[in-house]
Amino acid sequence: MNCFAVPYGFYNQHIKDVAKGVGYEAVFTVYGQPITFRSTIDSLGRYLIEGNKPKVFVDAISMIATSSAGGAPVAEVGSSNLASKPADGETTRNPLPLISANLSAFGAIDPGSVTMRVSGLGVVPASFDPKTNTVSYQVTKKLRDKCSVIVEAKSGGKKVEAHWTFAVEEGGVSPAVSASPTPKK
Repeated sequence: MNCFAVPYGFYNQHIKDVAKGVGYEAVFTVYGQPITFRSTIDSLGRYLIEGNKPKVFVDAISMIATSSAGGAPVAEVGSSNLASKPADGETTRNPLPLISANLSAFGAIDPGSVTMRVSGLGVVPASFDPKTNTVSYQVTKKLRDKCSVIVEAKSGGKKVEAHWTFAVEEGGVSPAVSASPTPKK
């Protein structure tokens, strides 16, 4: 997720709009408050911890531990029910794979609610085919190492999500060089 931390905590609606316009998905302020599922994504609190004032940190942890706020429940679907490509745990040699998953296990999906996040890229412009219940995204920026994918949608008015990981082995194994016999003289 791409986040912007407001320097010194001074911000207003214009700052929020500019941050969103350049691609940030969340804005952190220095207004200390616990973060819950119901926190607004454009004004998330963070704490300024000063070495000579450790009580601020203790108070913040205490507040979080006693916070009763919780978000709407999210139903999670196991990766084995997705027919994802690349598959969960798979290693691919293609750093620009077509990432896809069949979301039939989500139930009746609101097509406009489907989103896909790819680690290192954030929210990607994935396409959803309601006829096949398949969400897909052709990667355009090379991936590397371990990649996580999160797909979310609304089904029956409730949020449903699934995630899986795969590895990218760029270049893969080089083909063996065949030895040619030396010509006879």
